[in-house]
Amino acid sequence: MILNELMEDLKKLRNEMVAKNWPAQRLSDILVIYEDKIIQHDLKEAKKERDILFQLAEKDLNAKKFDE
Repeated sequence: MILNELMEDLKKLRNEMVAKNWPAQRLSDILVIYEDKIIQHDLKEAKKERDILFQLAEKDLNAKKFDE
């Protein structure tokens, strides 16, 4: 994913900045914010997928009950 690649590049830049004693706190703060956003997005997507699978399974179960 492009966003993950961007995050990795920003982390490398931050590490270079820290090694050279450049101020890096603001960059670190941005990284933390967006890492949290990525995690939350991934969790929402996983929940959507689970909900869809549950609905499909429920429909399948109801269809089987109807056939019997």
